[in-house]
Amino acid sequence: MIKNIIFDMGNVLVDFCWEKAFKDKGIDGEMLERVANATVRNKDWDEFDLANIPHDQIIQKFVDNDPEIEDEIRLATSSIGDMIKKKDYAEKLITSLQRAGYCVYILSNMSPEAFNEAGDVLACSKLADGELFSCDCHLVKPDIEIYQMLLDKYSLCASECVFLDDKPENVDGAEACGILGIVFTNLKEAVYKLNCMGIEFDYEVE
Repeated sequence: MIKNIIFDMGNVLVDFCWEKAFKDKGIDGEMLERVANATVRNKDWDEFDLANIPHDQIIQKFVDNDPEIEDEIRLATSSIGDMIKKKDYAEKLITSLQRAGYCVYILSNMSPEAFNEAGDVLACSKLADGELFSCDCHLVKPDIEIYQMLLDKYSLCASECVFLDDKPENVDGAEACGILGIVFTNLKEAVYKLNCMGIEFDYEVE
């Protein structure tokens, strides 16, 4: 029996709209692709979420990935907060599940910079019954240890949990710990899949 719903944040409860943020700074076309490959699409982006090394060292890693476009890389990463936007449904979704008797938790790869610059957008996480962010535990999904850490922190039984994330590999990590998983593509489909699992709650997708 499912008792706990665990949500990722980025592209589930908030939008990670880096492409729009880059374009708003005048980075477009081929240059956008190069900057993205050196930053948000690069494995080095995990360093933000791990929070193990200083900010300036992370930026330098991005620059080292494509030194010819250093100025554009530094411009693109001058603010992380403007890459994160609110999803209007997030608060209602969380509270609707709680009113139906489910506990809601957050498990997300998230950087200190995101909280410092977009804390108001991420405030919906405070409605949850518990949370674990990568920057606090220095682990990132899909490392199996981060899922187990959430289970241990809140004394949760894996078989009583379902996890929603937009990245299939992160869902796979949860399932490796015995947690049921849903790959999040859109709200309507997610609510349908939750209902199919027997999770009934009063929420009508507009």
